[in-house]
Amino acid sequence: MYGYKIVNGKAIKQDSDKVSALFQAYLSGLSLNASAEKAGIEKHHREITNILSDRHYLGDDFYPAVIDQKTFDQVQAEMQKRKKHYQRHPKQVHVPTHFTASQPVEHYDDPVKEAEYLYSLIKEAQS
Repeated sequence: MYGYKIVNGKAIKQDSDKVSALFQAYLSGLSLNASAEKAGIEKHHREITNILSDRHYLGDDFYPAVIDQKTFDQVQAEMQKRKKHYQRHPKQVHVPTHFTASQPVEHYDDPVKEAEYLYSLIKEAQS
């Protein structure tokens, strides 16, 4: 886990100041990547999200605490806020399901031209 190293079967802090700086930079309004860059952490977008979402940084029976509960909660709330704000909403797409076709009046020897012509005769049925 980033910010710790295991020595003699025990987790000790290593670069935990960078983890703390990451949380603070994100709360200051920076993007995930900008926060990591400011904190001196070279990780990809998903890895940064994982760090910011990992409860182990609060401390537990194995990992010493790097951040406090208030900071963790603020980051989680900010992540949810940004997720809602930047969430993509798919456009409504109309998929026609009823069609009509005019009777062909022309014929082409070239199969590609014939297919193009026949497909041009297909129209969406008006409901």
